[in-house]
Amino acid sequence: MPILPAGWRRVTNIVLPIVVLGDMIFYQFCLSSCSYLQGDILGLEMKYVGLLIPLPLIALALLKQDLLYLLALSFGLGGEFKLVSFQIQHGIYCPYCLLAGAIILFLFLANLNKTRKALTVSFVIIGFLFFQVFFRGAVTPSYGERSGAPVVLARRL
Repeated sequence: MPILPAGWRRVTNIVLPIVVLGDMIFYQFCLSSCSYLQGDILGLEMKYVGLLIPLPLIALALLKQDLLYLLALSFGLGGEFKLVSFQIQHGIYCPYCLLAGAIILFLFLANLNKTRKALTVSFVIIGFLFFQVFFRGAVTPSYGERSGAPVVLARRL
């Protein structure tokens, strides 16, 4: 049983991906910690992936495809586990990315259907493994520019 009534869930499933889309638009102009985190999936930069992800969620919500919506969220949650672990590993956090991840987690919990537990868990694992295999991340540290020290350009993972 989802945590939100069906009417509220439907509105939330449309509005929150729009919020993520807005968040990812602001991310494009980030000049703080975000500028040190870089990555791509299958050659597509994460800043563009972030702009694309909300679109199918909005479409699925409008088409009332609840199972596909839940599976997309499950896959995305698995990907978020990988992306957040990358930030934790390097100690550099992007508030825009973390907000988008928190919204994906909330939407997942709001749409969680216990009768689809095995399918949901499977898609979380598939999402994590997909990001584990295809996500390439780089961190450009800021500390290398001080006092004539050599600049470390990037470390690809």
